[in-house]
Amino acid sequence: MDLAAFQYDRSFVLDALRHGDLDYLEHVSEAAEADLFRHLLRRQVIQRLAETYPSPRKKEEVPVWIYLSSELSLKLHGARAITPSRASSVPAV
Repeated sequence: MDLAAFQYDRSFVLDALRHGDLDYLEHVSEAAEADLFRHLLRRQVIQRLAETYPSPRKKEEVPVWIYLSSELSLKLHGARAITPSRASSVPAV
């Protein structure tokens, strides 16, 4: 069986390592995120969400599914999304 579990609690993971409660540990990076998005896109989950997502835009220069994917990616990394009211206060890079 192929089972993947994710635990964000650093002290929990370290204690489990010290007590030998883990059989295998792997650093999860962009590869896991890429696998997730490939799965979501292949099953058209994001596209279906985009079809029902309310958008105030009259002209769609950037497809809604890209915005949704960006939001999901930010959530996976524990970051907060940039809302339109905060976007003007974010310095340009």
